[in-house]
Amino acid sequence: MPLTVRRLRQENVELRRTVEVYAEMIRQLAVENQALRRPAANVCPLPARPVSRT
Repeated sequence: MPLTVRRLRQENVELRRTVEVYAEMIRQLAVENQALRRPAANVCPLPARPVSRT
């Protein structure tokens, strides 16, 4: 196999790996974005005015 074809095949393999890494990063960001956009079930609303403590 000529050197050029071998080099191109190796570049192709490396690019596929890079695409896999980016795809996983995008997937994780999408999941995180989805979680942040959900109504926050674990966030308690603050009272309108301070509660007096005695």
